[in-house]
Amino acid sequence: MEPTQPPESSPIVPPKRSRKVVAVVVTCLLALAGSVVALRLTKTLQQVSSPAVVEVIINNEAFDPATLRIKKDTTVKWTNTGEKPRRIESNPDAKNTMEPLNSKELPAYSGAYSYTFTKSGTYEYHDGFDPVLNAVIVVE
Repeated sequence: MEPTQPPESSPIVPPKRSRKVVAVVVTCLLALAGSVVALRLTKTLQQVSSPAVVEVIINNEAFDPATLRIKKDTTVKWTNTGEKPRRIESNPDAKNTMEPLNSKELPAYSGAYSYTFTKSGTYEYHDGFDPVLNAVIVVE
């Protein structure tokens, strides 16, 4: 006896269990893709709606980084990690295009000062207690 084969016109239908597994896998993949798109959209909206914050560390010997390039509407946060108090001040002979930088005293190990740059220009500044420590911010 020869084995019987299905007629050529009849399609092969997978069992119902296989269709359910495929449906669950497809649903999970669509949900994952939707989550990735939502996450990217949220991150993009955050970048557009909230300005960037860039940190400058003040250690015992220097501002780090000493030269910083940023875009307008970026906030720079200076954090004093050194063992002496510091104060951020614009250089008196600098051609700053904004109000001068003028922080209060930043205590050793923890003091912080933030400023949002809203105008383009080159801003030269130094430590008010130790003018040898100096740096530059270029706002584009």
